[in-house]
Amino acid sequence: MRIEAITRGAVTIALVCIFFTVFKGVTNIFNALLIPLILYGNLMNLKREERYAILGALLCVCAILFKIQIIFTIFYCIIALLLLFIDREKWSFPRGAALLSLGLSLSFWIAIEATDALFLTCMGDIMRYALNGNQFAYAGLLVFEGAFVGIGLLFAMKILQKRLGKIVK
Repeated sequence: MRIEAITRGAVTIALVCIFFTVFKGVTNIFNALLIPLILYGNLMNLKREERYAILGALLCVCAILFKIQIIFTIFYCIIALLLLFIDREKWSFPRGAALLSLGLSLSFWIAIEATDALFLTCMGDIMRYALNGNQFAYAGLLVFEGAFVGIGLLFAMKILQKRLGKIVK
């Protein structure tokens, strides 16, 4: 691995650890926006092997330090790879927004249910209880969150490309 990739990996892991420490509970939604964006910014312009080494190291660190967040971290890594794919393939904004919104909505639901099952948390039950047990409202909330984060990621990705594209080539 090149020194640049090792440095980017260290910065990525440090930032993710900081975000998981700072944004907990209700503010955890910020992690869904910030972590894939940090991953995207630090993985762009790296070789495939370097990307996967960084993601693997991140998953190992999160499995040790932030066990309950591991499933979300897996999905954040997938979303970052989707951002790289959308960028490489030059997808239009509406097409990218649709893919990210759907992907994020599904990943939120899967991650919540899997975390509840594996770690005996009750995030899904709490959210459904807050919505008076209305499954449609719960699904609508997940779709709204997915669309909000997906569109936000696309806007932030374009800004990051312009800023970092001048620095890193």
